[in-house]
Amino acid sequence: MRRTAKNREGSKRGFRKVALGVAVALFLGFGAVAGSMPVTAAEPSVLSPVIDKELPPDPPPGTRVRVGILQFEQESSYGPTLDNIQEDLIGYLQRATKGLDIVAVPYDSSDRLKAAVARHEVEFFLASSGLYVELQRYGVRDIGTLVLAQMPDPNQCVAGVLVARADRSDITDLASLKGKRAISTDPANFMTFQTNMGEVAKAGFDPEGFFSGIEFTHNRPKAVIEAVIDGKADVGLLRACMPEALVEKHPAWKGKLKVVNQQETPAGKRLGCAFSTDLYPGWTVAVANHTPAVITRHLATALLALSPEDTQGGYTISYATDFERVNDVFKRLRIGPYAYLRDWTVERVVTTYWPVLMLVLAGLLLWALHAWRLERLVVRRTRALAEALRREKEASDLARTTSEKLTRLERVGMIGKLSSVFAHEFVQPLSAMRYSARSLGKLMARETVDKPLADRCLKELTEQLKLATSIIERVRSYAKEGADRSKPVDLAALVLDVKREMTESRRLKREVTVDYLTPPGTGLLVAGDGVELRVLLMNLFKNAEEALSAAGLPEPIAVTIGRLEGKDAHEVLEAHSTEASEVSPETTPETSHETAPEGSVVRLVVRNGGARLTYAQLAELAEPLATTKERGLGLGLLLCKSIAEVHRASIRFEAPDDGGVRVTIDFPAYGGARAAV
Repeated sequence: MRRTAKNREGSKRGFRKVALGVAVALFLGFGAVAGSMPVTAAEPSVLSPVIDKELPPDPPPGTRVRVGILQFEQESSYGPTLDNIQEDLIGYLQRATKGLDIVAVPYDSSDRLKAAVARHEVEFFLASSGLYVELQRYGVRDIGTLVLAQMPDPNQCVAGVLVARADRSDITDLASLKGKRAISTDPANFMTFQTNMGEVAKAGFDPEGFFSGIEFTHNRPKAVIEAVIDGKADVGLLRACMPEALVEKHPAWKGKLKVVNQQETPAGKRLGCAFSTDLYPGWTVAVANHTPAVITRHLATALLALSPEDTQGGYTISYATDFERVNDVFKRLRIGPYAYLRDWTVERVVTTYWPVLMLVLAGLLLWALHAWRLERLVVRRTRALAEALRREKEASDLARTTSEKLTRLERVGMIGKLSSVFAHEFVQPLSAMRYSARSLGKLMARETVDKPLADRCLKELTEQLKLATSIIERVRSYAKEGADRSKPVDLAALVLDVKREMTESRRLKREVTVDYLTPPGTGLLVAGDGVELRVLLMNLFKNAEEALSAAGLPEPIAVTIGRLEGKDAHEVLEAHSTEASEVSPETTPETSHETAPEGSVVRLVVRNGGARLTYAQLAELAEPLATTKERGLGLGLLLCKSIAEVHRASIRFEAPDDGGVRVTIDFPAYGGARAAV
């Protein structure tokens, strides 16, 4: 084994001076060795064909196992030398693995060792923790870390050191090194260069521009010390313990150097030399992912059995568990596995600035949605404006026609009633038609039309057109022969229909509760005109809602309807014979349901809450132009009074003790004593 190593050393004279902390690469693989390597590549393992067939319990004797070693000059007072690795470790493994042919394959640069690992030229390697972490991308795994008696923790074995001339008063700490000239062994050396630059980045400085210039000695640490002492460089970057070892060999340098940013830790004290950085895992034995498991098991077992007495360096094998701090160094310096961070690629931009990009994209999306919504609103509003102009023209034409009719009706003494109808009531069917038309327009604008809903809108529009036509025809009849008020009208059904119509058209936004004094299907017919009675109910409901809203009360509009018979009905009819309507500050008396032959009455009561009105306020309710609304005309209740009178019904406006207004209307029942008037 030693003879083989010496033959390989002949091609590289500096082989026996490799640095202890050198990155050694053990990579799994059975690939051919490239001809560009500085030494003759070892032959492929003879175990390959055997492993392809089955997994034997032990590797066949003579199986060749290649161990990659990186050539660095070594000058240190700590750790095994290359001779130890060559002669002790390799020799020990040869003896302890049942005749395996352990072959050391040296490489003169880390790049060539990395390439060898990638091409499967070695099965194992011994490397610094930094080189091991770099090679993890090829699937290598550690099987042990070298430790000494004074450094038993495999996670804290090596560190970097910053040295300057002892007489440099301007260099006191890490910050004072900014802008100075530096010198080190090699930019790829984790223990001499990368650990120290990682400390610079950790302190918050930009490692790229921290030093004014950096020179490298091609892995000659002695040249680093010489440059610092001669003043050619301000600071040297080395591995811990190298300066002490060099000073020991060169006594003339004693007292001329000082350590910058010196660390003091319990683990560092056991190291026996000064250092300037964190402590990191040391030399690591690693196996490639293509190495047969039987070989890995045998070498791992042998390494765990290694004792200090088995090697000249006095080292053993343990397990390091904290390689993440090595990753942190690479991440801070943007090298090794994090070299991509230096390139301004799409991936880097996305990885680095994804929060900003997400905000920008979200902003663009919101802007696009806003623009689309704004465009839709403009189209919708334009369409609505055109429709409004059309309806306005129609209303203008109708108003002109109505004005002509009013002129004619004025001549026959009906101007008051007609004014009330057109000023106060005709707008209600128009509003309902407007709402239905708008809803239908929105439905037609959709990609898929809801036919049942469209049919409902058309039905509502048709009904309101009929109502508007009826009002117009009623006005026309006033000028001619008057309305026909002799037909039976189901007052209970009419109340429910007006409630439904006003609620669906959103002209009535408050709930209406209906209570019955008698069952709704038992004789609640009155003689009258359905259109006029509908107008009466609309006005009562609307005025009640406005009174509740003005008082800020959430309660509903209360409606009571029923049939009075007997004595109560007779009293109502008799009272109405002398006065068609009255205003009373008293509450409505209780009604009885005694049967009497004198006739019957259908009573309608509409009640709303609010402040209690005075007698004077009650008296003004049915007067022309009397209103409590800021913009009202005072025609609503006057119209109600007029409609009640022409239907021979009594109407009373009352102020209950608990507040609000109660309107009571008593109609002669259809077919009763006064129904045929």
